[in-house]
Amino acid sequence: MQPSNVSRSTSGAATDRSVTRRAALAASAVAATTALAGCGGVDELRDSLNPRTHNSDAELGDPPEPWPTAAHDALRTGYRDTETSLPDSPTVERIGPGGGDFYEGPPMVGPEAVYAPIHSQAEPEYVRRFVATGLDGEVRWRHDWSESSGPASPTLHGETAFLTRAGETMAVDRRTGEVHWRYAAGTVPSTPTAVGDRLYLGGKSLIALDGVTGERLWTADAVPDHAGELAATENTVYAQSDGTLFALDAADGSVHWESEIEQAAYAGPVVGEDTIALMGSEGLLQARSRADGSERWSVQFDNAAQNPPAIADGVVYATDESPYACRAYDAVSGEELWDVDLGVGSDDRPVLDPSTVYVADEDAIDCIDRETGEVRQQLTIGLDSFSQHAIALADDALFFVGQRDGEGGVYRVG
Repeated sequence: MQPSNVSRSTSGAATDRSVTRRAALAASAVAATTALAGCGGVDELRDSLNPRTHNSDAELGDPPEPWPTAAHDALRTGYRDTETSLPDSPTVERIGPGGGDFYEGPPMVGPEAVYAPIHSQAEPEYVRRFVATGLDGEVRWRHDWSESSGPASPTLHGETAFLTRAGETMAVDRRTGEVHWRYAAGTVPSTPTAVGDRLYLGGKSLIALDGVTGERLWTADAVPDHAGELAATENTVYAQSDGTLFALDAADGSVHWESEIEQAAYAGPVVGEDTIALMGSEGLLQARSRADGSERWSVQFDNAAQNPPAIADGVVYATDESPYACRAYDAVSGEELWDVDLGVGSDDRPVLDPSTVYVADEDAIDCIDRETGEVRQQLTIGLDSFSQHAIALADDALFFVGQRDGEGGVYRVG
């Protein structure tokens, strides 16, 4: 159980501490056991007593464009309301390090840099790090770990980047990488969810932190373990855990409503204006009412189709695995609007701008007309492997993480 009393200092590091005699005795026990080699429970006990380290306050603000978090926004819609203008014959250029052997998260793109997780088991050493690379290709900063836990994709919010790996989240200056605070919570591959001055994390518990200070605000005790990726508005946090969809009060974590879903999902909910969409673990695309979680419609895809959908303007877009296709559905009625065969499978979620759906595989990115389903352009990228849930949109380029000739990196198409 995490203590609720908080001690802060603006001149140095501060940590959450309980002032009870029991906590003081437990802290003494931790100090005594740290000298014992191979005592695996020491770190967990320390973190439960002192989960926060505070160096300075983080500076928050509007999420910086063009692509600040997974699926673009805190609702995970996959939609950016600005057109991406690509040339007729775009080039594919590696602009910085990134990628991994078996899990690669999508890059986040700010006005001056690209932020990417790296998770590699290549010999002679494991590599676990976050890297910020300028759009000129110069590495601005990086954070490394020796532990086996890989990082999730970061979230950009104001002048801050929120970085998460299993068991730890930290707020850093997105320009310099300077650490503002750390908190012993987080999970992979769940990108942190930031709205206003709050940060929401899935994991062993769903918790809300003060994004400025890193202080814990509440824990959602009603949500089972491992809620994973979350979606949120100013007033509500949406989570899917253990076959149940939750809508929680953003102020205190209390339950607005909860609803059992037909098929649990590996990825979190995608929240539109009136509809919440999820892709189940065995390919069931499910649409629920945002008002109360009640069922609207569902469509069975191939059981290997587990990529999250995208949603915009009352339409849900999703990719099937076999046959590989992209489909569009009316978000309220479930009426199929179009179905386009794309040939080769993909591990990517679709992303949207006002006129185009972008879907990628290792060989190409298909640019599909949102109204008709017609493939208007196919961009050859020719990679050895392609990142999961990966495309980020900018005004005149696409960004993704992948590998070419065995070299992982962040790539720009434009």
